[in-house]
Amino acid sequence: MLLFWDVSRVLCEVLEMDSQHIHLQVRCKVTQVSFLVTFVYPVYCVIERRKLCDHLTLVGSSLTLPCIVAGDFNFYSSPNDKVGGGVLHPYDTKDLMDFRMALGLEDAPFMGSFFTWTNGSIWSKLDRVLMNSVWGSLALTCSASFLPMEPVSDHCPVIISLVKTFANGTRPFKFMNMWELFGFSREVQPIDRVVVSNGYVLSTAEAGVKDDRKRSILERVGFSEGTFPVRYLGIPLAPIYFFWGGRPARVAWDDICTPKLEGGLGLMDLWKWNVSLLTRAICHLYRDIGSIWVKFVKHFYLGSTPFWDYSPRDQDSFLFKRLCTIRDQLLLHFGGVDGSIAGLYRCCVAGRFDTGLVYEALRVPHLTYPWMRIIWRPFIPPKFSFTLWLSCRKRLATRDSLSFMNLDDVTCVFCRNADETLPHLFFSCPFTSAIWSTLRSWLGIRRQMTTLESAIKWIKKEHDGMRITF
Repeated sequence: MLLFWDVSRVLCEVLEMDSQHIHLQVRCKVTQVSFLVTFVYPVYCVIERRKLCDHLTLVGSSLTLPCIVAGDFNFYSSPNDKVGGGVLHPYDTKDLMDFRMALGLEDAPFMGSFFTWTNGSIWSKLDRVLMNSVWGSLALTCSASFLPMEPVSDHCPVIISLVKTFANGTRPFKFMNMWELFGFSREVQPIDRVVVSNGYVLSTAEAGVKDDRKRSILERVGFSEGTFPVRYLGIPLAPIYFFWGGRPARVAWDDICTPKLEGGLGLMDLWKWNVSLLTRAICHLYRDIGSIWVKFVKHFYLGSTPFWDYSPRDQDSFLFKRLCTIRDQLLLHFGGVDGSIAGLYRCCVAGRFDTGLVYEALRVPHLTYPWMRIIWRPFIPPKFSFTLWLSCRKRLATRDSLSFMNLDDVTCVFCRNADETLPHLFFSCPFTSAIWSTLRSWLGIRRQMTTLESAIKWIKKEHDGMRITF
């Protein structure tokens, strides 16, 4: 980095510098205003970049002067800072966001191009001008102008301007004889400034909580700050295949999409359902139903080749390639061409193709649980059934199952005598035992139930005399 200044206009004192930044104090000879400027050019290395951020955070935490941090940051502050190429993840923006939050830095108002670097196919905002909140007390406005890119560089030149702010005078206006607003606008203005006019509310990428406030919240709720894994060794880790979060308290999507008697929620697997719907088209091709679509496929794709032997080509449509992929899945599932044809005929009822039968044929059956019949009953509120379903699967979010959140206190919230486990919460706790005793005396139940399994077995036995196992 090269730094020049006009000695007739400003006095500059270089406070520190290294290969990644130059930190100096500037005093304008005209206005006698002093401020700090840090020019940065981090190397493209995560470790070195974080060292620079940590050092500047340490230096800037005790500053009282207005400060500007400008330069080619070489990393991003928001997912919107890049167009083209790979998608930015929260991990890519965390370093700069933490640095800005620690020092209270904001982007200075700017004009010109938003993206400041390009290689022809990727556009990025790498050059920034950040300012702290002290500038407002000096009645000075700091702004930046990003000029068009020059042929000699792939970055936009930037001009930083410091202009004295002037109070806005009265402006002429037209009175249109509007209706009266009895002071309501003045009363809601503070709310609008927080809720409506706050840019951070509209941007999850820019939002955040200061470190001191975050520590205060963590101390009050007793939790520890967690990290969200995004990618590891290039593999995405976002939990998209689970119905809800929580490491120990979650149920896999495959289990949720099983029937209720098999321990699931009876939801439909849309992927298998899509395969079932497209299998109808395969059945139409095999049975040679005289539709325009079948004639088109036979004329432009198959010709004299049977569909079961056809190899898709690069120029084939996406839909027809998808049908060939499903055909291969049917061959593997039913065991060859004859088995697939027999399976398709079994999915026809009275000569009509039944998509539901295909879905059941493609679904892997699980063991049935008779106790599920007493959970999902019309007279039981759904939220009670859902809680009991989670409890039977041992997936209820009790305090002992939330150990991954580093809770300081895992004792029962009712008795404070033991850890909050599932058996303790429903049976061993004195508070719940008193409730059970009241219910048993009210309903005339003499049996002592100490576990959820024994309670469900007894209810099932009393209901229809069946023996069940978990």
